[in-house]
This record gives sequence, C-alpha cells and structure tokens, in this order.
Amino acid sequence: MKKTFQLLLTILTFFIILELGFIGEYATSQQRRPEQCYVNIPNKSGKCVPAECKAACTKMHKVSASICLPPGTCHCYYFCS
Repeated sequence: MKKTFQLLLTILTFFIILELGFIGEYATSQQRRPEQCYVNIPNKSGKCVPAECKAACTKMHKVSASICLPPGTCHCYYFCS
C-alpha cells in the first residue's frame, strides 16, 4: 500500500507541474501577440486597384497589409496599439 501511494503521489505531482507549465506558456503567448485591426480605405473610382490600395495602406500604417475585396473595397490590416 505504501509503494502504491508513493507512485500515485509522484504521478500526480508530475501532472500538476506539467499543467502549470502549459498555463504559464499560454499566458506569456497571449501577452506577446498584438491585436490585429483593419480599416476600409475609400476610393473615388469605386474600383480597387491593388497597387493603390497597398500604397494608401502603407501611408496610413507603416507595418501593414492590404487586400482588395468585392465590391471594390480596400481593406488595410495593421496591428493595433
């Protein structure tokens, strides 16, 4: 009985330490990941030209990405502050 209890206590301790490690890693990974935002960039012609969309997006936010979506809207994605 004494050996069984010792073995169970060792296994339980191992799983508790393992779980605390996963919780700690999850918390630190959540802190490092910035939130992503987007804004619609209006255009006068009603058509989205990828080069113009990218230029306007880069002008607004230095580190950004842009994409043209139907019906001719330009979405500018960037990291929120």
